[in-house]
Amino acid sequence: MPAGALVVLLALFVVANFSYEAGQPFYNALLYSVADGAQARLVSGVGVALGYVGSIVGMILVLPFVTGDLFGLDVPLLSGWGKAGAFLPTAVLFLLFAIPLFVWVRERPVVTPRRAGFGEAYREVWEGIRQTRRYPGVLRFLIADYFFEDAVATVILNIGLYCSLVLLMDDRQITGFLTISTATAVVGSFVIGKLAVRWSLKQLMRAIVVGWVIVLVLFAFVEWRPLVWVLGSVVGVLLGGLWTVSRPLLAELVPREELGRFFGLFALSGRAAAVIGPLIWTAIVYSFAPERYLGRVTAALFNIPAERLASLPYRVAVLALAAMMVAGLVIFRKVPDPAGRPSAPRTSHG
Repeated sequence: MPAGALVVLLALFVVANFSYEAGQPFYNALLYSVADGAQARLVSGVGVALGYVGSIVGMILVLPFVTGDLFGLDVPLLSGWGKAGAFLPTAVLFLLFAIPLFVWVRERPVVTPRRAGFGEAYREVWEGIRQTRRYPGVLRFLIADYFFEDAVATVILNIGLYCSLVLLMDDRQITGFLTISTATAVVGSFVIGKLAVRWSLKQLMRAIVVGWVIVLVLFAFVEWRPLVWVLGSVVGVLLGGLWTVSRPLLAELVPREELGRFFGLFALSGRAAAVIGPLIWTAIVYSFAPERYLGRVTAALFNIPAERLASLPYRVAVLALAAMMVAGLVIFRKVPDPAGRPSAPRTSHG
């Protein structure tokens, strides 16, 4: 590939990724244009569930453009263009599924709209961080959620590698494991969305994160394959549940007119976590390699057999993710419960 073409491709990737991430705060804030109170909690769960359904259906729809067949059945007019063939149908599907939002969702205006320049918009990010002190618990929630997202983003990125190198699954088994996890995320998101209508969001979030800690610790030690598959299913439920509960919990801590600003901070926290978490994972895997000092000391201290030394760094890394979740829980402990029930729309007093 010519160097110029590579530069263009990288630039387009940056634009596409920036555009997607920039749209997330507005998408999240629009939740309260289609529902409010208890119904917003339910809609959040349904939205997350449908997102996972979309990931499965989208993969099926795009697959013929990549391979030329669908689970062994030839697809007319498609010969398969390899991985590059996934981009065009993905773009078309993205546009098609975005159209209903633009056509049918009507935004509820809460403030008089005004235009802001790019520089002003970025300055308001820092202003938003400063203003978190006006709304008790918001900054604590964002910091705690950073730890939660840090661990979750790292799990998503490395679960396939962990299954291959530690649990010794082949490609077919890994695909099945990830498919089951995604399917249970659909069910879990919907069920937890229903529970959130009547339950305290703070208590639900705490229960979900405690579940994450337990599952990660078990993953670090368990090798019995049937239990591994059960844990994979539980991971799906917990993953969907975390994203279902976190949005309405933040929204019920701030006034409605500030949703866009604080969902922007929420997205910024999540993207930072998606970078830092994998770096921490990599550092731990490197430091606890069998030939390195920490790896040798750990192996000697716990009398780890030689045949299990190769998996040691990855197991320690998973335990570190559990520790991140625990740290987040400690911070989350003092986040106020939004009355323990669906709240009416808040407005600022300033």
